Amino acid sequence: MLLPVKADGYGHGSLDVAREAIRAGVKWFGVASIEEALSLRQGGIAERILLLTPPTGVELELLLAARITPVIADREVAGRLNELAGRAGVTFPVHVEVDTGMGRTGVCWRHAVSFIKGIASFPNLMVEGIFSHFSSADEEDPSFTRLQFERFKGLMSVVAEEVVRPPLVHFSNSAAVLRTIGDDLSMIRPGLFVYGISPLRFREDRPPSRPVPAMSFRSRVVYVKEVERGDSIGYGRAFTAPAKMRIATVAAGYRDGLHYRLSNRGHVLIGGRRHPIVGNICMDMSMVDVTSDGEVRVGDRVTILGRDAGEMITAESMADLTGTIAYDILTKLGNKVPRLFYRGGEPVKITSFLGTWERAGKEGDPRDR
Repeated sequence: MLLPVKADGYGHGSLDVAREAIRAGVKWFGVASIEEALSLRQGGIAERILLLTPPTGVELELLLAARITPVIADREVAGRLNELAGRAGVTFPVHVEVDTGMGRTGVCWRHAVSFIKGIASFPNLMVEGIFSHFSSADEEDPSFTRLQFERFKGLMSVVAEEVVRPPLVHFSNSAAVLRTIGDDLSMIRPGLFVYGISPLRFREDRPPSRPVPAMSFRSRVVYVKEVERGDSIGYGRAFTAPAKMRIATVAAGYRDGLHYRLSNRGHVLIGGRRHPIVGNICMDMSMVDVTSDGEVRVGDRVTILGRDAGEMITAESMADLTGTIAYDILTKLGNKVPRLFYRGGEPVKITSFLGTWERAGKEGDPRDR
């Protein structure tokens, strides 16, 4: 399995996610930029890293030095990498990307056989992997997803007979794995599902087991006051009290990842009860109607994303309200927000822009770096 940890591990913290995944036996990680890859290396991650974005020429020397496996979709870039690998006296592994219908990066499936032959002819490169990417495996109609897979299987049968049999052939993202499309290849690349979020944009008759979200997003009440009928709340006077109300101010805003479009439509949980956000969300604060709960006080915990008692707010529900996708909700969580990591129900690490506190692990265990 290859675990994508791009976009700071989907907002969860890429380095800490990678370290925990290694404990579970993961050997491959996927990133979107050379900076993300180097950050993992600097954090002590020695496992294999695949740079999922095709590299530019100026990045190739860094890839070689840091042992980061590149995606190849351009013969000129491959030629340059071959030269550099030759000078270094190594045979460098690469993964060739095939575009079967995503229309983003990768060599077109119609011309992929000749392209792969050309890459395989470079003496200092080894075609370790060939892969593609589904464009719509999360949609209810599977017809185009199956067409993409049929194109890829047809291509691979020719490549295996005429060119090379790479040890790694991969295609399936989270949605495809859940729908058992392409999961019979030699590697899978589940991302969102591993973080506890369903990748499917529809309800199945027999849905897979509901994943458990790995992240909760919480803050505190910092102020409580009463407002009179006709009083306005927040920037732009986007909300006017229809009657006397009790308003709690929460120390979280769009700078922290609370989506601005949740203004006047989202909710938070306080004491296991749902309370509506009122007025426009501010950069660092937001206002909540707590008229129905006279017990809310300064210092009370506020759950913005996650479970509190019997209630739960999910990334999917927030995405529905804001007209976006769960990926967008998770990756917008700002680095201003401290991350508190748990293992076995116990806090083991806190990270923030001020620094890191970490409980000491077993001495000599590299997984506790």
